[in-house]
Amino acid sequence: MLIPLPDRFDAARFLRLIDIAGPSLAPTLLDQLVEDLDTSHRLFGAALDRGDWDGLRQASHDLISLSGSAGADTLHDLARSVNASAHRRRRPDCPADG
Repeated sequence: MLIPLPDRFDAARFLRLIDIAGPSLAPTLLDQLVEDLDTSHRLFGAALDRGDWDGLRQASHDLISLSGSAGADTLHDLARSVNASAHRRRRPDCPADG
């Protein structure tokens, strides 16, 4: 089954990251990326539940780094928006669904 990629995914950047890791380390790199994304997701959710601006700032900072390195540009932009909002301690402007 194929999973559609987000509109703004830089496959070339992702593949460069894999290429830099090389064939022997690429699986380890991918495992670490998945683990780091899972950790970021949990920390982000916990900080959001607590209304913890410092926690949101840190979690979004980590997500900026992860998503930027992996070419996930849409996620990167969203994480930057949350990070800026956390620095200002104000909710980000979120587009309406629909």
